[in-house]
Amino acid sequence: MIRARNIHKTFGEHTILHGIDLSVDKGQVVVVLGPSGSGKTTLLRCLNGLEIPEAGTLDFTDQPVLHIDFSKPLPASDLLALRRQSGMVFQQYNLFPHKTALQNVMEGPLTVQKRSLAEVRAEAWHCWLKWAWPIKRICIHSSFRAGSSSVWGLPGRWPLSRL
Repeated sequence: MIRARNIHKTFGEHTILHGIDLSVDKGQVVVVLGPSGSGKTTLLRCLNGLEIPEAGTLDFTDQPVLHIDFSKPLPASDLLALRRQSGMVFQQYNLFPHKTALQNVMEGPLTVQKRSLAEVRAEAWHCWLKWAWPIKRICIHSSFRAGSSSVWGLPGRWPLSRL
C-alpha cells in the first residue's frame, strides 16, 4: 500500500499541492482527475521522488517498509529506495517511440528491477487485459457517433504486437 499524508509542493510563490492525502491499496486502481494545471502530474512526480515536496510523509507498506518524511532532509538511500518501489510511465514525448505501450510499461521492471522477461510480460499482459481493453471500448463508444464508418477501421490502429 502507498499512503501519502499532508503533501505540500510549491514552485516559487505558487502552491501546487496543499495538504494532499492519498491511500492506495495493493491491486487498487485510482484515477487522478482534474483540469490542466491542477497538480496531477506534480503529485505523481512527488510520489516517485522526481519532485521533492516541502512537507508531508510517504509510506510504502510492502516489504521492505519505507517511510519518508519530506520535512527533513531526504537521504540519497531513501530516495533510491523510493524509486525502487514506485514507477511512472510518462505522457507522450517521454515514451520510447520505437516501443509499444506494453513494452514501455515493461521497461522499468526489466531494466531497473532486473526481473525476468517472462514474469514481467505476464504481469503486463494481465494488466493490459484487465484495464486497456475496457478503456479502449469506452474510448471507441464515446469518440464516434453510432454507425460511424470510422469505428470499423479503428481496432487496426491498436495492434497487439508481440513483446
